[in-house]
Amino acid sequence: VSVRELGVDWIAFSGHKLYAPFGAGVLAGRADWLDEAEPYLAGGGATRTVARETDGTVAVQWHTGPARHEAGSPNVIGVYAIAAACRALTEAGFDALEARERALVARLKAGLAEIPEVRVLNLFGAEADRVGVLS
Repeated sequence: VSVRELGVDWIAFSGHKLYAPFGAGVLAGRADWLDEAEPYLAGGGATRTVARETDGTVAVQWHTGPARHEAGSPNVIGVYAIAAACRALTEAGFDALEARERALVARLKAGLAEIPEVRVLNLFGAEADRVGVLS
């Protein structure tokens, strides 16, 4: 995904939406905004140098680019998990996955329709191709 080609300032996604473990995700932004934004957390790879001044204050030089916002230890396992999930989904084929999901939704709706006193509530409308809330 190219932030520049999309013409957006930021793009974010959660790894669990791709079946990767919870807690791993991506936030990518324009380089100029990453360089100008004040880091949310200090430490780890975010700082280039930290020095005590003669007056007792601490002077911090921040890295530029994405490293400026990556305090602490990088989530290497999470990154690998997202890459593995992307690879598995690509190998499975998105058309095949979509067809399987549509078949499962149809089977679910048909099965629920056979149960007395069950009313299907769907956030996206009765004819939506995805499941919202079922009760």
